[in-house]
Amino acid sequence: MARKGAFPKEPSRRLDRILLRSSIWKAEGIRILGDAPVSPETPDVFPSDHFGLACTLKGATLTK
Repeated sequence: MARKGAFPKEPSRRLDRILLRSSIWKAEGIRILGDAPVSPETPDVFPSDHFGLACTLKGATLTK
């Protein structure tokens, strides 16, 4: 979808990332949201030209 409106010779610069810096939380998984068409009748229409990301976090056990 993003490439459809891009310039022909322009490389994709898409950066879909979640950054996490924590001593308590650890990333367990990540998934893309909104990467399916809104309906079968409109296979080229998506909720947005940018997909979303959802990350599952797990709290680490702190010991002293």
